[in-house]
Amino acid sequence: MAGTKTLWLLLATTVWAASATFAAADGMPRAPDPYAYRPAPAFLEYNWTGIYVGAHAGVGTAGWDWSNDSLLQEKDQRRTAFVGGTHIGIQKQWNWIVVGAEISYSWADLGTTGGSTVVAGTTHTSTLNDLLMVTGRLGAVDQNMLAYFKGGFATADIGLQSNGPGGALITSSRDREYGWVGGLGFEYGWRPDIIVGVEYDFVHFSAGNNQLSGGVDIQTLMARVNYKFGPH
Repeated sequence: MAGTKTLWLLLATTVWAASATFAAADGMPRAPDPYAYRPAPAFLEYNWTGIYVGAHAGVGTAGWDWSNDSLLQEKDQRRTAFVGGTHIGIQKQWNWIVVGAEISYSWADLGTTGGSTVVAGTTHTSTLNDLLMVTGRLGAVDQNMLAYFKGGFATADIGLQSNGPGGALITSSRDREYGWVGGLGFEYGWRPDIIVGVEYDFVHFSAGNNQLSGGVDIQTLMARVNYKFGPH
């Protein structure tokens, strides 16, 4: 009797092992092994190389410092207003360094009018519109975060004008003036093709004629969003 039980036990074990082997070979699902090694998911490096187009919007402050030699008067003026526009750029990443160039256009109305403290009824008006900047950029990256400096050329339509009592024109200067810009910014790669960021710029212009002379310092703080074409 004992021999018979042993024979049946051996037969049952053989049948179970064979069925398990056929099930594995047939692709039938099996319970996962809780002790099996599972490699960590691979992290893909963010790629900043490419061409991008975007928009920016924020606030700008213009500080005017100019003089009218015919009235022997110096005038300080200040205006804060909305600034917004569009930009296009190209950049290349080498390891953790990003080098690029950008052209940006900003609509701005940073002019103002103030009265004279020397001649009663006289007004002094400053105007600044259509800010265009061509800059180089140099930055450092940490995966999908980029911090950068920028600098280059700036130009804008700038006007200075003095009017006497009743609005009579005394003297004026209006031209496309040229200056320089420096700034810094931070950008975050939200997706491989979508980049958001914030940027601060300082722009300086000199303007005037043989009677009017002055300068304007512009500071802007703007939010940015870019769409990037290129390798992901």
